Amino acid sequence: VFLPCPPTPSEAQKDVEKVSDSSECEKKKKLTCDFDAQSGSYRVTWYVDARKLDSNDKQAVSPAFELAWKGEEAKTFKVMLFPEAAPGVRGAYNFKKSRGRGYIRLKCEDEVNQSTLATIKLSMGEESRGPMKHDFAHSVSCGLQKRQAVWDCKKLCEEARLMLLVTLDIKPLDPRDLLEHRELA
Repeated sequence: VFLPCPPTPSEAQKDVEKVSDSSECEKKKKLTCDFDAQSGSYRVTWYVDARKLDSNDKQAVSPAFELAWKGEEAKTFKVMLFPEAAPGVRGAYNFKKSRGRGYIRLKCEDEVNQSTLATIKLSMGEESRGPMKHDFAHSVSCGLQKRQAVWDCKKLCEEARLMLLVTLDIKPLDPRDLLEHRELA
């Protein structure tokens, strides 16, 4: 059972104020971050406008969200969707030229000084991949290995092809799990 993330002090203040800007309301509807206290996992759900997949854009970036590791301050993250580079096609780094094929990266926006290890499972539409382990102290972003990384995003769109559902299940791990992580690598 996933519950909404506990609000940070800054989020609590935002909830008290009325949001008058409609674009701000839309951003809040596009991404949710829920926490399951029983498993200690987060579920991040991001809806990407499917029109983006036919655009000349070079990336789609989610609104920021926060994840917390036990005993640490919450860190700010973003999910990024990039187009696949079509082999042999010059300037193919946009969604239109990649025919809606792309890959997902999870990026920590804050400085990480100590081990911030997590297990991450990625889903797009009904298709899931992973899990993978990553330590954000070694690299601020992560994604699937090359052979699993590319998704046919257009094929996985939902709701009459209006939205692309991207879901990440993220479980922060105890730093003591780092030894096991290094042994797996």
